[in-house]
Amino acid sequence: MTLIEPPVVARGMHAWHVRRSVPPMTRDLGEVVQAGYDQAVDQYERLEQADEQWPRSRWLTDLERRLDPGSSVLDLGCATGVPVAARLAESYRVTGVDISPVQIEQASRNVPEGEFTCVDLQTVTFPDGNFDAVVSLYTFDHVPREQHIDLLNRIRGWLRPDGLLLLSIEDRDEPGTVAQWLGVDMHFSMFDADTTRRLVLDAGFTTERTAVEDQIKGQVEIPYTWILARRPVEAARHTT
Repeated sequence: MTLIEPPVVARGMHAWHVRRSVPPMTRDLGEVVQAGYDQAVDQYERLEQADEQWPRSRWLTDLERRLDPGSSVLDLGCATGVPVAARLAESYRVTGVDISPVQIEQASRNVPEGEFTCVDLQTVTFPDGNFDAVVSLYTFDHVPREQHIDLLNRIRGWLRPDGLLLLSIEDRDEPGTVAQWLGVDMHFSMFDADTTRRLVLDAGFTTERTAVEDQIKGQVEIPYTWILARRPVEAARHTT
C-alpha cells in the first residue's frame, strides 16, 4: 500500500522570490542550467550546508534501509557530491552525473571513491538493469517538464527489477521559466505533486512512500514532492 503523507510544515509562503527573466523558449535551456551551476558553485555549496534542516536526510535514511551494502547507486544531478554522494559512498558503489563540469570536478575531489561524469540528463544513457537505486533530488526541476515522463522511463530501464527510485521536485505548476536564483539565471519547470506522482506510476513504478514537505531556503519555505518508488519485477518486460 502506498503511504501518502500530509505536508509536515504549514504552507502558504510564496515559493519564489526571484526576478523573472527572459522566456525559456528563446534560450538553450541546457546551457542556462550548465552556466548557472558553473557560476554558482560556491553559493550552492553554502546552500547545501542547510542539509540538517531539510527533509532530505530522512528520505535518504528510508532509502538506505532498503538497500544492501555494496549496492550500485546513481546520483542523478550530483552537483559537488556533498552531501548526498559522499554519504552514499560510505556504504554503496556510487555513480554521479551532472551537467556542470565545475560541479563534477569538485565532486571528483570531494568523493574520490565515486565515479563522476559530466553529461546532460536529457541525453545520458546507461545499460538496462545497471543500478540498484537511482537518487534524483532537486534535479527534475531543471528539466523541461514535458520530458519528465521520458526521463522516468529511462530511469526505470536503468534500474534492476525491484530497484528503487528516490525523487524530489518542487510542488509547483510551472510550465517553464528562466529566473534569478543564487545570483544567476536558472531554468525551472515542474508539475504539481499529484501530476508528478501520476507520472511516476505511468512510467511503470510502484510508489512505496510519498509526501509533500516544506524546506527552508534562505527565508523562503518551498514545498517539495518526495517519492520513494520501486521498479516492479514484472516491469522488466516493458523497458524502452
